[in-house]
This record gives sequence, structure tokens and C-alpha cells, in this order.
Amino acid sequence: MFYIKKRRHKPLYKQFIRLRKNIQNRRILRLNYVTKFKKRKWERFNNDLQKIFTDRSRRKKFQIYDHLKLYHIKRFSNYFKKKFSNKLSVKKSLSLFYGGLLEKYLKKQINFSLRKTTYSRKNFGNINLFFIKILESRLDTVLYRSFFTLSVRSARQLITHGHIFVNKKVVKTNSFILKKGDLIEINRKYHNLILKNIQRANTWPIPPKYLVINFRTFHILFNENIEGTNFSIHFPFRVDTNTLIKYYR
Repeated sequence: MFYIKKRRHKPLYKQFIRLRKNIQNRRILRLNYVTKFKKRKWERFNNDLQKIFTDRSRRKKFQIYDHLKLYHIKRFSNYFKKKFSNKLSVKKSLSLFYGGLLEKYLKKQINFSLRKTTYSRKNFGNINLFFIKILESRLDTVLYRSFFTLSVRSARQLITHGHIFVNKKVVKTNSFILKKGDLIEINRKYHNLILKNIQRANTWPIPPKYLVINFRTFHILFNENIEGTNFSIHFPFRVDTNTLIKYYR
């Protein structure tokens, strides 16, 4: 007879320990990052958060040179290990930010963006932009970017229960890709909840340029003008899509 060990439910923010980044910009980690988490495993994470919030410059690491001192050489054992860990951290952080996307989905979208950008002259060379465009045009990410929900998971909950309308039609798929001119509406029962979410937002509700939002009627118009947006403001971590594309290429 086989004995199956019951897995304990692990909170989502505990996945940020190895990455040492507040990926989803959680309020708990921003406010109580010193007082609440005092265990040994949180020490590095707390120190890194202190460095981010106090803007302290990180210590420079010593470079390793060859014996002739002609050019800089990296230690191969650490170099490949760091390279692989960097790829894994980029993949994990991007998937966690968008609500835990699967590896199959990321690989599929990267291959699709590679095919589109190589064979079309208009999008030639904009592989990174095309890949981010696919992720940002999802219905759950648009609800999160518009500050109507505090997380992507709560946005998915509204979508699966059938409270989101796209062009006056109920859409229950989280990965529904929006097009230019699509109008998103929300059930009137949840207008008070959305108002509370906007008031509890981490920053003042400044949505991206490709979204036109009416905060009185809670309507979102998708413009698809992603080329002109500066994504360095809208991400709480550094997004390195080049390493991710090379990883799945």
C-alpha cells in the first residue's frame, strides 16, 4: 500500500524568496518586510528589499583575470551556473508576474512571435515587443493593468465566473487576446469592489497608454498602442526578454 504525503499549501509570496524580488509588488512585502518575516530563510530577502527601498548601491564584485592579464576571463564553473540560474529566474519572475503562466504557454508564444517577426517585414526585428504585446493584450492582464483588480488571480476569478463582457458578450477564457477597439465592461454588482481596489492601489491609477479607462462607468477601451509605452515604469523588476527568447529558441 502506497502512502501519499499531503502537500502543505504554500503561499504565493513565498516563491519570491529564491528570486529575492517583490515581483507582483505585494503590499505585505512593501509595508511589513522587516517586522513580519523574522525567520532565517527570509533574511536575504529582507536585506535585498531594504537595499531596494533605501537605494543603497550594491558592492562591486572582484574581476578574475588570466595570468597574462591581457583580458577579462570568467570562471567557467560559476559562469555557466550563473547563466543557467539567470535564465530560470527570468522565466520564473515573468510567469509569476502574469499569474503563473505555464512553460508550454511561454514557449508557444515565443515561437509564434519568432515566426511572425521573421516572415513579416513590418514587425521584423521587434521580437521582444511582439512577445510582450501578446502578454499585455490578454484579458486578465488588462484588468490588472487598469487597477480594477489587485492581482491577476483575482482578475481570473471574475472572468471564469462570467462577470466580464467584451463587446457586450460574456468571455470566460483568461487568455482571451484583445484587439484594437474592443470594449470591456464589468457586471454592475462588482462596481463597489472595483472602486475599493482602485482606492487600495499601490500607486496612483496611471494606466498604460494603450488603455483608455473611464473610472466612472468602469469601461476599458483597448487601443493596441503598445509600441509607445515605457514598460520600465509598469514592471517592479527588470524584464530581460532576450534571455527568455534564447532559452526557448
